[in-house]
Amino acid sequence: MVLLALQFARELDSPDFRVGYNSLGAFATINHLHFQSYRLSKPMPCEVAPTVPLPGALAAPPLPDSDADCAAVGASAAAAVTGPLHLPSRKRPRDFETLLHRPIAAVRVSRLQGYPVNAFVVEAAEDFTGRDGDGMEAMAAVVGTAAERLQAANQPFNLLITDRGRRVFLFPQCFAERQAAGAVPAELLATGVNPAAFEIAGHLLLKRTEDFEEATEEIAVRLLVQASLCEERFLAVANMCFGRSCQ
Repeated sequence: MVLLALQFARELDSPDFRVGYNSLGAFATINHLHFQSYRLSKPMPCEVAPTVPLPGALAAPPLPDSDADCAAVGASAAAAVTGPLHLPSRKRPRDFETLLHRPIAAVRVSRLQGYPVNAFVVEAAEDFTGRDGDGMEAMAAVVGTAAERLQAANQPFNLLITDRGRRVFLFPQCFAERQAAGAVPAELLATGVNPAAFEIAGHLLLKRTEDFEEATEEIAVRLLVQASLCEERFLAVANMCFGRSCQ
């Protein structure tokens, strides 16, 4: 399904068009797989934020085999996310297995720097302007596998597809978790802003007149920071999603 969403963004052929996804626990409105489309004539704040490569080999993840081969992802990394990791053992179709054995240099993974929410940026190292571009398929394989691992670990996340499908932002988040624990300041909850895919990317839709009139970048940052994983947990998620232990 990630490949379909990337193809959808590419075929619309507009830099203003984005595709988003919200998992359960990250403000999905209903419990089934669906994507949302979004058109905005200005760059999203996350799109103009600087990026740096993930440390070491995480910046060029292996295109993984079946989920069964990821059973050894590491109990410590899984526990640092939310709890024990239980990955499904089902096999993917053979044609998809062939796709997954692309060279590891096909995809680059970096992280946002100086942005309120720790997030990954997945980009194809190859051009995929052609209709059957391998770069897009490699991206779909890496992003799709990361999403499966996040779901299996009960780690909520949002996806934002931009640049005609050439970039995917992956936001693991914990806003609802912090809200349930009473850790989100009441004045931020009072805004009614839930950081789903487009909000966590920096476009906040304010619901009250007073919030709109008093809106500042500082307030937006304070709200988005509540959704961000701490550094230790974020790096554990990075290893779970992109680490070589999951080849």
